[in-house]
Amino acid sequence: MIKLRNILGEAYFLQVPTELTERISGESQLTFSFSENESNREIVNTISKKWQVTNVGGQNDDKIYTVALVSKESNSLTTRVTVHCKEKQIDDLKAKRIYDNLTGSFTAERFFSTVFKGTGYKYKLDAKVKALKFENAGDGDTVLETFQKGLERYNLEFKYVPKTKTFILTKKVFQKADYFIENGTNALNFKLEEDSSEFYTYIRGYGNFDDNVKFQEASMQLIYQHPLADDIGIYEAPAIIDGRIKDEELLRNKMINTVDNSLKTSLTLDFITLQEEYAEAVPVVGDLVPVKDDIIDVFDFVRIVEVQTKRDINNKIFEQNATLGDYKKQDRYNSKVSNSVSLANSISGSSTEIREAKDKIKGFVSAANNVLDMGNALRADSKGIKSVNKLLNTVFTPDKGITISNDGGKTFVTALDGDGINVDIVPVATTKKNGLMSKDDKIKLDNLNGVGSNGLGSIFYKEVK
Repeated sequence: MIKLRNILGEAYFLQVPTELTERISGESQLTFSFSENESNREIVNTISKKWQVTNVGGQNDDKIYTVALVSKESNSLTTRVTVHCKEKQIDDLKAKRIYDNLTGSFTAERFFSTVFKGTGYKYKLDAKVKALKFENAGDGDTVLETFQKGLERYNLEFKYVPKTKTFILTKKVFQKADYFIENGTNALNFKLEEDSSEFYTYIRGYGNFDDNVKFQEASMQLIYQHPLADDIGIYEAPAIIDGRIKDEELLRNKMINTVDNSLKTSLTLDFITLQEEYAEAVPVVGDLVPVKDDIIDVFDFVRIVEVQTKRDINNKIFEQNATLGDYKKQDRYNSKVSNSVSLANSISGSSTEIREAKDKIKGFVSAANNVLDMGNALRADSKGIKSVNKLLNTVFTPDKGITISNDGGKTFVTALDGDGINVDIVPVATTKKNGLMSKDDKIKLDNLNGVGSNGLGSIFYKEVK
């Protein structure tokens, strides 16, 4: 049950399911729909923009939302109402404007003090940032627009505390969660998405020059190239051109952020709440969560950037979808790992590539050493490094060589160690089954006069008695 309050302050209670989408830095939306009946007819007839909504998460939820859009559909029998809301503090900042022209050098404290003056809200700066030069900020823009411009320039995010009406400004909103997310345990339907439509590996930056000087003649010119450029080539981002930037570190950080954030990667999942057993296992925007999914090979700390929560008429959560961003795959290591893993796959299967296995042993060992050297960057623990491909697990260990499992990790056998290949796991040929050679070749060899199978060795094929 949610609580509605009209512009006169009169309160109404409404039993209705809700859908809340929460995002980093306050871009949250609340939606609910209901059909007309005797108990809500007055609400149907009078609800409008600027009404306030509370109690979305229950009586202890102190967040306030403002109605932004009301749509009504009716037929001959009833009326259906759909309401869209946004957070009240965001709506309030959008309703006020800053008429002063903010030009010159501003510390973050001075800039945000000017932004929040007279708004009824406070801010707290929890990050050290350098003074920046602004030109024509404010100047009739809304407080929200000016606030967002400041966040972008100082590279800050915020979280809002309703009880004190305070915006906490920090470099990055996150807190380490007291729970984990594992596919099949407390989450389902992992979906990994990468958007490389604007993917860059190279950027130039120009700073510290006057308005009447061409940026090509700037006294500060920097170049940043991502390590991936060595593998996939150079993709140039639009140059950062800002003569107001006098600090080399600031310009370099802006360049690095542009390139590093150009590959947009998100992990979406259906979150199954386990509040009865694990009260803390509720996803919150900003949580830095250990995430594990063997199928899509994700094992990393990932920040939750969006949570979509559906509640029933009693404020009970029945569905949650979480989107996790800031997830960067270890792409620059893929080429080193793939050779090792593909060969391990062929050793455990019946692929014809097994014929070349002995020739590849030296390269295989070298690749394994490369993988071990970068253990800290991939999925590594005291047992070694694991690569997962459905039920096939390949583990690179420091003391047992390379072990494989075909049952999802329940049992392991050694595929390769200092003594060479374990011939017992190599697929051998019979007259009924292909192996290192085809079953047809096995039959032909058996029919050759004077040539016995014992002379060829059991690694190639075996007799069927």
